[in-house]
Amino acid sequence: MHVRYSEQTIQLVGDGYSWLQQFPIGKQHVVTTMFDEKGKIVQSYIDICLQHGRDTTGVFWDDLFLDLVLFPSGECLILDADELDNECDQSDAV
Repeated sequence: MHVRYSEQTIQLVGDGYSWLQQFPIGKQHVVTTMFDEKGKIVQSYIDICLQHGRDTTGVFWDDLFLDLVLFPSGECLILDADELDNECDQSDAV
């Protein structure tokens, strides 16, 4: 699996790749860190969520609109801000 961000394409899934998901207690985000076959971080994906936890079906999180992508270089992308803007515009119209 490859994902394109602006000018760059990043591989997130492949032979030897692994993902680590973190669900910090009392926080409103979930962090998924992707590692390549050499164990180097490819990216960390932060889902901003209303809540997360575990129930009888497994782990869950109530995803909100904004997501962040943090690269090993320190570069950070804000994703889905347009969806948040659209939701706010629709709420204003009601």
